[in-house]
Amino acid sequence: MSSKFKKRLKQLHGSREKRRRQSTQDEQSRVFTADDVEEQDLGIATSAVDAWRDHGADSRPTARGEAHFLVRHHPQSHQHGTKRLAEGAAVTLEGFRKQLNDARLHSADPSRLVFLDLETNGLSKTSFPFCIGIGVWEGSQFGVYHYFTPTEADEPASLSACAEILRDCEGLCTFNGSSFDVRMLQRRFSHYGIEHPLDDLAHLDLLHLARKLLPDRNGHKLSQLEEDVLGFGRTDDVPGAKIPGRWKQYLKTGSPHLLLDVFDHNRLDILSMVVLLPALAEGLGSSSDSARFKNRASKSDLGNRPSSSGSDQQARPPKAKPKTKLASQLSRTYALRKKAQSGGRRQPETRPTEQARQEDVPRETVKLAGSFSRAKLRRGMPIGTRLRELRGEVERLEREGRGDEERDEIVHRLHEMVALSPRNPFALERLVDYYRGTGDAALADHFAKRLDETSPF
Repeated sequence: MSSKFKKRLKQLHGSREKRRRQSTQDEQSRVFTADDVEEQDLGIATSAVDAWRDHGADSRPTARGEAHFLVRHHPQSHQHGTKRLAEGAAVTLEGFRKQLNDARLHSADPSRLVFLDLETNGLSKTSFPFCIGIGVWEGSQFGVYHYFTPTEADEPASLSACAEILRDCEGLCTFNGSSFDVRMLQRRFSHYGIEHPLDDLAHLDLLHLARKLLPDRNGHKLSQLEEDVLGFGRTDDVPGAKIPGRWKQYLKTGSPHLLLDVFDHNRLDILSMVVLLPALAEGLGSSSDSARFKNRASKSDLGNRPSSSGSDQQARPPKAKPKTKLASQLSRTYALRKKAQSGGRRQPETRPTEQARQEDVPRETVKLAGSFSRAKLRRGMPIGTRLRELRGEVERLEREGRGDEERDEIVHRLHEMVALSPRNPFALERLVDYYRGTGDAALADHFAKRLDETSPF
């Protein structure tokens, strides 16, 4: 190490030590008072609350401070899909009492139910609800309240407001609340030492009811039931998986715009619960009503099943799942292989079975087996093992000769290797050479481009 470099290091070290000592002295001489801290915190909280007030937010006092909320009212005549909200207030809960074996539902008034749905910052045991969605009947109107936390410090006030509302109701209605929403609230109530009536309330979990009344459906997500049972479809809705990310962005920016459509997503969830309640009640009626309900609710989900009435009307096809990047690459490779096998070229022959090869039966009399055994892969055969087998076969065929038959066998296996491993350089190099030799410039350029993308240089 040169003396010049050592000298520079000593200067840097001395400069850092000088700043550290100066910083320590400043901290010791600075006197912090309680007033200073309160003013700083109050400034942050005030700016966050003011931003929400510009969007119509209000607040109410609770035992744990000011609880902030947004509210939106809907008339009884509000149409949600094929049903009106008024049907949710007039439904009879007796049938649900038998299904859920909960005697408390016998005396519960449907217009005194609280419809509850949470939006949380995650699914772990340390997660908390940054939005508590509560739907309640207020005379001839249905109000959807969103008690939210402008800052994380506002959670106890929101929970306290929720507990006060629950004490005045006769029952709780959720969708998967038994497994998530109620447990989350119980854990957060316990964390802050807030008393709550959740253990004593009658609880209608509509997900469990849907599973009991529609056991033949392939799925019971709320979005599926909205489309099939309620005839309601959403547009530009925030996917539930993206909601925790929205909350993290809000903490960084403080912009209420990031959460407004999350609250609207929550509002639609609550409205769907209100009208799903009478829809599920139809399945508890007479045998004819129950049959009509199950047929209507299951038609689109089980559309491939033949109709008992012999109707020629076709059911709506299921939604196609979005392709992953790998799936797109595989489908493109198979399409190219199909193109390579057409256009006057002879279809490649497949290998004889192992048993026929051992018995030395003539090739033309053997029942051929496909070179790509999906059954082996389903039974757990690793793709790497299959790739090694294919490479060995290609190298063997290259040694045996260069006839048309061997060439077709080689190309067949090379395409299979690319289908299993889209960036396999061994297969890509040989496919480029093969298609250049046959004069197929389009396919040669395609695989050459993929080979260039694979190269680390």
